[in-house]
Amino acid sequence: MRISLALGNREGLSQQTARGCVATNLALPGFGSLMAGRPVGYPQAVLTVVGFGLTLVFGSKAIIWFFSNWSAIYGPEADPLETITGVWRETRWVGAGFAMVAIA
Repeated sequence: MRISLALGNREGLSQQTARGCVATNLALPGFGSLMAGRPVGYPQAVLTVVGFGLTLVFGSKAIIWFFSNWSAIYGPEADPLETITGVWRETRWVGAGFAMVAIA
């Protein structure tokens, strides 16, 4: 099986194909541009894939951290400043992933 990264033709798109490309771009930024034959889709697709990866990996870690520190967060002796610092430490890469997808 050969995988090609060559773009399609750059001729005008039919209205139905253009709508499909826009819908694909809304779901997966960059991939609709690649379907339309536009090279700008490559960096958009890379940002999308990396952003989704960051969000998935670090989001999973943040959820595990949250449940393992439940008593420290919601306990009677919980320190709000320490809680905010811990939440920031665990979610900053998740935010970076969201930002990458939003930029794409």
